Amino acid sequence: VEDYTLETLKETKTITRDEQPCVWSYAYWRKDFTSQRQLMNGQTGKMSAVSFERLLPIAVSAQNMDPARALAEAETPIGSTGTRYKLINQDQTIFVDYSPFGDWIGLQVDLAPNRVLTYRLRATL
Repeated sequence: VEDYTLETLKETKTITRDEQPCVWSYAYWRKDFTSQRQLMNGQTGKMSAVSFERLLPIAVSAQNMDPARALAEAETPIGSTGTRYKLINQDQTIFVDYSPFGDWIGLQVDLAPNRVLTYRLRATL
């Protein structure tokens, strides 16, 4: 059984397969990443404990959001029968959206007070 070696500019770390059978990054475009309990930060090599909560797709209205989130939330597929997951780690909370077919369609994360980063799929190939 081979181990994994993660090398960064600051350190080299060995992870055994018993510890982590498969190393996953924050590959949010793959819906099955939501079954993981640890994810690797691709920039730092750091493993982070994560949890996922399956949410219902959000219904957007001016009454249920603060102004800083209004633009980002307004771009969320309204009336979608897709799925939204809340990914929680030590540093942040990320919302990831999938279509009814399981394809990634969006991501949202709070960066700072009154700042929201949103990715939305505009078209499919």
